[in-house]
Amino acid sequence: RDAWSHDNGIGVLKSTDGGATWKQTGLSFDLSDDISVNDLLIDPNNNNVLYAATTKGLYKSTNGGDSWSEISTQDYDIVDIEFKPGDASILYAGYRYGAIFKYTGSGANQSVVYSDYNNGARRVELAVSADEPTWVYAVVTDSYADGLHAFLKSTNSGDDFTEIIDTNILGYLVDEYNDVAGQGSYDLAMAVNPDDANDIYVGGINTWRSTDGGLTWHIN
Repeated sequence: RDAWSHDNGIGVLKSTDGGATWKQTGLSFDLSDDISVNDLLIDPNNNNVLYAATTKGLYKSTNGGDSWSEISTQDYDIVDIEFKPGDASILYAGYRYGAIFKYTGSGANQSVVYSDYNNGARRVELAVSADEPTWVYAVVTDSYADGLHAFLKSTNSGDDFTEIIDTNILGYLVDEYNDVAGQGSYDLAMAVNPDDANDIYVGGINTWRSTDGGLTWHIN
């Protein structure tokens, strides 16, 4: 998925012998379809329920991958998906083009909870923590130089987001205030401590850490 230089995938594969052998599931593509799977989640309460974020939308299976249905309202390029901790009926999805979707009812309902494409927002990476199940963090890259467009936080299960910082923690330099560039469409990662929702790591060119919920950052 990184930089979308490898958009040709064959879908989701499944192993039932610890990875020794693999078989195709019902979500399969030809290389000529130019589709890739960007992220895959398994319902922690039912391993027959899976969600696949692809360059052509969000898909769901309820039978261990035998069959799939698209649950996104359009063929959105979904980059990242996360369950709400403790409630797998709620999912958050990051869009390649500067938007965040929230799904409720195990994917039955979709709403746009953030969108800033017209102002340059692009790829969105998400992270959650069981320490604060209603919190959602989002790193949004920009179209100008692949640096940071905004670092966002929701405290109400993704219903809306507040911008925490707009200084660049994705840049080449160790001083984020003097660097607007980055590789946000190519390398972008975020993780939150499951036992401390204020402890956040963001990986771009460098790895930055915040221990106060995203207010201040330092090179880790």
